[in-house]
Amino acid sequence: MKIVRRALFIMGAMVVTFSTAYGIPPETYSDLGNPEEPALRPYKWLWRGIKAAVFQPLNSLREGNLKTPIVGSVEVSRGVRRGAVEVKESVCRGLTFSAVRPYREFGTMNTFIEDDIFLRHATDYLTTVYLLNVLEGDHILPPGDTRNDFQWGVAVSGVQKGVDLYPADPQWQEREATAQQVREVRAQQTRQKIAQEDPVKRAQKRYIGKRAETNAKAERGRGNLLKMDE
Repeated sequence: MKIVRRALFIMGAMVVTFSTAYGIPPETYSDLGNPEEPALRPYKWLWRGIKAAVFQPLNSLREGNLKTPIVGSVEVSRGVRRGAVEVKESVCRGLTFSAVRPYREFGTMNTFIEDDIFLRHATDYLTTVYLLNVLEGDHILPPGDTRNDFQWGVAVSGVQKGVDLYPADPQWQEREATAQQVREVRAQQTRQKIAQEDPVKRAQKRYIGKRAETNAKAERGRGNLLKMDE
């Protein structure tokens, strides 16, 4: 009986929560002017959190190796912490039906942690110790004393701070900023190219693929309307 009551309570809470989405105006519109569906934001936020959980460790691994090759790989634990925080914040923001942000950007919680030097170091250390315990529990690493995990956590955190303060490539941030500018220029060119394209034809290409070019070929004097595969 308790299970039934609990299930009914959860179902009622979900109905009340998702029914509030009808009073939320759409934030974005498609190319054809169709508004987004605010009721889907919890799922979009959840998917955003999953993508951030994958992106942040890989990005930290890449940044660490840009600072100091091989040794900088220790920053992957920092990326795990960032990804876990993004998942939690994404779930909370999804329940409030907030507008979805790109998964590559830091949320409010990660921004607060990164701006506080003590909190950043503490969370990096605790994440490293937790990962060591997980790896030992899964028999990926040989089991050891808990004190060794704390000692290894101190060592890894120390290496992280050394990579941050004394990178082998001091100009890595300038190189990364230049690469980011190049990516932004390319993205802007792509957006301009898309904006110049007819939204109706763009939607047709999205749904029917190459068949959307049949009429265009006929207008240019090429193609056969009777042969849709040309």
